[in-house]
Amino acid sequence: MIQELKNYTILNHYIVGSSLYKYKEASDVDYLVVVKEDIESFQILSAKKDYSIYSLKTFKNMIIKHDPLALECLFSPQDYILKQDFIPQLILDKNKLRNSFSQKSSNSWVKARKKMTVEKDLDFLVGKKSIFHSLRLLDFAIDIAKNHKITNFTVSNLYWSEIERSHDWPELKSKFKKIYNKKKSELRTLCPKN
Repeated sequence: MIQELKNYTILNHYIVGSSLYKYKEASDVDYLVVVKEDIESFQILSAKKDYSIYSLKTFKNMIIKHDPLALECLFSPQDYILKQDFIPQLILDKNKLRNSFSQKSSNSWVKARKKMTVEKDLDFLVGKKSIFHSLRLLDFAIDIAKNHKITNFTVSNLYWSEIERSHDWPELKSKFKKIYNKKKSELRTLCPKN
């Protein structure tokens, strides 16, 4: 573990991001670290490894709110959980699941459009990743609604090669907005509003 964390009690240590989803070759490894101490969340960025550090209290609240990142950690395969001194539990609330994942997915879709169409914000790679993540988040929520966990972290990977090939927002929107809408509709059916 890195020097900056030597004064903290690490309870969990998860591999997250592209190393977990495996939709593309990971250029670095992202970690989410849960510490016992009551701290403000912070990040440590380096050339090949990035760490996001959360207190146990914050991480528990993320689980309660059905935050996608926390649930991805919770349902990670065992070899992606590097330390297991605290095993959190989820009490599934389908309304929270729908709201949390739908909001993040929608934000990713909007970010994709902006990164591929707004001159001052152009970043095609970030835009393409955002399209992928908007679909992945919905797939994960559907999986959790059906199975009470994420059973397949690579479920959305089939979209990546096609997304990666194009730099044309209208073409990508034409193809993937239909898929996005279909997934949102399925999630609404599985998680109707109370």
